[in-house]
Amino acid sequence: YEKPPFQVERNPPGRFAKFGGFSFGQSIAPDITLPSVRKKIKERLHVFLEDSLNGYNIDGFKIDHVAATPAMYDMVFPKGSKKLFGVELLKYYLDFFYSTVKKIKEDALIIGQSPNPYFRNCFDMLRLGDIYTGEIDNVNKEMLYRHAMAKIANPNWVIDMDGSVHINY
Repeated sequence: YEKPPFQVERNPPGRFAKFGGFSFGQSIAPDITLPSVRKKIKERLHVFLEDSLNGYNIDGFKIDHVAATPAMYDMVFPKGSKKLFGVELLKYYLDFFYSTVKKIKEDALIIGQSPNPYFRNCFDMLRLGDIYTGEIDNVNKEMLYRHAMAKIANPNWVIDMDGSVHINY
């Protein structure tokens, strides 16, 4: 391969460059399916969550911007990889993250931003996200709609309505 996969070429101008300007075969993110990567993440989570001399004893995590998950056809994977990408990689990561955090600190709060039933077991609370609208009158209607959709995905989610309002953005 001398040029990026066709999926990249179909992106709008400037979209691919937004994430870097990768070349074929280049590593674009750590592969969470590798045991060595999961081990490092577990070690860091212990530092963040534990109430110890070296720990920060934080109460939880707010996970944001998961849409930048690597998802290109013809991706090259390291040896030992499960070769996941896109939504399946995101699900694998969020399942791993949630279960690992809860093993370390059962009462830690995990806030996520994927209002999809597929991710219903990955968060304790769902962030509805920022609002991009042309009119301030649409904000209440938009948030009520998002809340209703989130409750369909998981009726047990607590809802975080912290979204910033971007008028005429």
